[in-house]
Amino acid sequence: DIDKAIGIKDLSYKRSNLFNEIQTILIVDCHEIFLSLFSKGLKIMMPHVQITTTTSITDVRSIIRNARNLPISDNRPAVHGFDIIIIEENLSSLLPSIRDIKSLYKNKESHQKEDLLAGTDLLRNLILEEKQLRLELKPSDPSFLSTLLIGVSMSYRADEAKMINSGADIFWKKPPPPMNSILTSQIFHALVKKRGKIKRSI
Repeated sequence: DIDKAIGIKDLSYKRSNLFNEIQTILIVDCHEIFLSLFSKGLKIMMPHVQITTTTSITDVRSIIRNARNLPISDNRPAVHGFDIIIIEENLSSLLPSIRDIKSLYKNKESHQKEDLLAGTDLLRNLILEEKQLRLELKPSDPSFLSTLLIGVSMSYRADEAKMINSGADIFWKKPPPPMNSILTSQIFHALVKKRGKIKRSI
């Protein structure tokens, strides 16, 4: 039965609710091997999800913007276009070249357009964008669903606190945690709690 509750203790959930809450995931990482590991693991956990990956920090905003504009059946878009966004902290290989940086600083608006240098920068940017989007909502507009933000890094001690303080809801140390039903439960409950639907969803 697709509606059979699964999970452990108070982290049980229904597959139908999992399907309704989590449909799209974006993974931002400069390493192809981790994009592959996360994608394969998440597909095992949630075969129904659509996963988008990128190694390009300059593409992140356009990917999110395009996802926000996609038509959806329930007319309530996720605030950042995806139900979950997984973000690596150390995006050093995604940095623009020196030539690109010099070109950007010739433009007075470059600070607003191209200021993402690490996962924490992207997290802070997403938090600010969400506040602005919610302020601009008209009474007739559909409300946004919250996006679960997951920070990841190989440096647990160095990066956990700053990623959480920058807006990550969850922090994972690399390599990825065991991709099993327990982690699925934790992700699901973190998302529905953020969306304020714990009582309705379990």
